[in-house]
Amino acid sequence: MTRATYLQTLKNGLFIFVESYQQQKILEVDERISSLMEQGKTEEEALQAIGNVEDYLSVIYQENHITYPISS
Repeated sequence: MTRATYLQTLKNGLFIFVESYQQQKILEVDERISSLMEQGKTEEEALQAIGNVEDYLSVIYQENHITYPISS
């Protein structure tokens, strides 16, 4: 998975939240990827360090006391 794909998948998973919160979470992850890459990791290694996007979404939903996954 590429950085762009990871971030888009994350954004898609945050659809129930207001746009400003979505942007905040995307920016946090993007900055974390950049930081890891500045430390010498490849994009792929940085994404592996962050973890599976579904797991990351699950944590965000738990922080907001919402059951994940959401049934559409």
